[in-house]
Amino acid sequence: MEIMGDTTSKTTSDSEYDYICSPCNDEGLNKEAQYFCGECAQFYCNECEQLHKKIRKRHAVLGREDIGQWLQAPIQSLVEDLERCETHQNKALELYCGGHDKLCCHLCVANNHSNCLVVKHIPVLARGFRETEEFKKLPDEVEELRNQLQEFKESREKSKENIETSRDNVLENIKAFREKMNGLLDVIEKNTIKEMKIVMAPLVESLTNDVDKCEDMRDRLKRLIDDIKTKTTTSESLSYVGFTKCKSLMSEANSVCKEMITTKDYELVFQPGTNVETTVSSIDIFGDIFDANHIFTVQSQKSITTNKSNQWCAITGVCEMPNGNIVLCKREPKCEVILLDQYFNETTRLEVPNYTDGICAIDEMELAVAINMPRYKSESLRLIQVAGGKLKVTKQLKLAHCCLSVAHHDSQLYVTSEAALYQYTKSGKLVKQLYEDKTVNANGKTSNVLKCAVNHDGSKMFILNKKANQILTIDRDGNILSEIKDAEISEPCGICVSSFGYVFVACSNYVWQMDRIGEKKLTKIAKISLYCKVTSLCHVKNTNSLIMSPYDFFHEGIHILKLN
Repeated sequence: MEIMGDTTSKTTSDSEYDYICSPCNDEGLNKEAQYFCGECAQFYCNECEQLHKKIRKRHAVLGREDIGQWLQAPIQSLVEDLERCETHQNKALELYCGGHDKLCCHLCVANNHSNCLVVKHIPVLARGFRETEEFKKLPDEVEELRNQLQEFKESREKSKENIETSRDNVLENIKAFREKMNGLLDVIEKNTIKEMKIVMAPLVESLTNDVDKCEDMRDRLKRLIDDIKTKTTTSESLSYVGFTKCKSLMSEANSVCKEMITTKDYELVFQPGTNVETTVSSIDIFGDIFDANHIFTVQSQKSITTNKSNQWCAITGVCEMPNGNIVLCKREPKCEVILLDQYFNETTRLEVPNYTDGICAIDEMELAVAINMPRYKSESLRLIQVAGGKLKVTKQLKLAHCCLSVAHHDSQLYVTSEAALYQYTKSGKLVKQLYEDKTVNANGKTSNVLKCAVNHDGSKMFILNKKANQILTIDRDGNILSEIKDAEISEPCGICVSSFGYVFVACSNYVWQMDRIGEKKLTKIAKISLYCKVTSLCHVKNTNSLIMSPYDFFHEGIHILKLN
């Protein structure tokens, strides 16, 4: 170890002592203290204590036999806070290790820096330092940093208030959802009671009829027997007639009794639906709770080749099925729909006659594919069934406009043409035109409504205008909620919304995360290669990944970004 600085230093030992003689330490000597003077707040070796005793005869000095009382002394006051060693609290920082960029006391050097090449004395380094520009700027730099920390502090305090407010909102939403569930249970209860009344009504009616029969028969028998008793005393003919009538009526009454005996008592029983209890007991929470402003980063990324045909390939759409399977559609070299399992292994593929421009899942067993070939006037949506590992076209919906993309929510299909966004039923009936922009661009075309995506609850639709670098957000009635035009969002070509409402946009140069309401961009998720032209973007819920489909890829495949 080379210590650069004052060559007159007289350090006599590198030994580590609990307490060093204060006067010797001031002279650069490392000698163990044998005494401590509380009034002077100084440590002394044997030699220095002799001198101290001559000068301060009245001072009470503690020897090593009382070293336990030394520890109770205000040792830290012996060293100024600014120069105190953090490791050895009663030692001053006197040296600097250049190799470790660390301020040290003598004990630090002895213990941890004895092999370091350059250890310098601080007094040597500090000569003229107060006059340097760097030192003079320090107060301003500290003040600037303190202001910045204050801003962050205020921002975090505001965020803390916001999260408390959002907590209250969440509690209100949970309560409202519970009330909604209570309302649904009330309806189920009313329906169950109604069903009980329906079952009960014919039983009560039957019992009422039986009661009426019994009462009627009893009354008739009583009247008849009373007549026989009072009117047959003087006439045998009347007695015979009365007897015959009574026997006939008794026979009828016996038939009623026999009928009553064979009819068992009625009893209503309620048997709870097992599926209701099973369904409710399988639910742990009402829903998911998450940070709406979470910023995603890419944990890993990879490319998957689905067909090594060495042919130029144009995949135009990608979507995730509810069961986690992935479906691709492509238009070059063949127009096909390709089904992959959760591990991106091909299960099957289906060739379709015209260009596929977009795809979406309707449910676990059905897909919608946008077919677009204007020169043959063959614009349509095709519904494809997924069953038994096979794909089969089940219906073709012919539309009066081109189909550039398709999205689905709650049995409704949302289709973009070059100039408008339309809402259709699954049967192909036009519900309404949600948005239209017929602005003609420099090429004389109206390519203003390229792609669309629907958020998790269907309250918002996001529209891409590639040529204008624009992202538009509308509500379910077509009202414009927000609009972003940003040069950094260059030629947006793919958009998707996660099940939690996070919005992602693929452009010509980056994949961006937008805020959940489409008002601003939040962060760049990943950079896109100049050689990769993205045509579609899909968020995969099962793996929290983004899948990008490329247009000009030499092998049929996709790019996967695993998010944190």
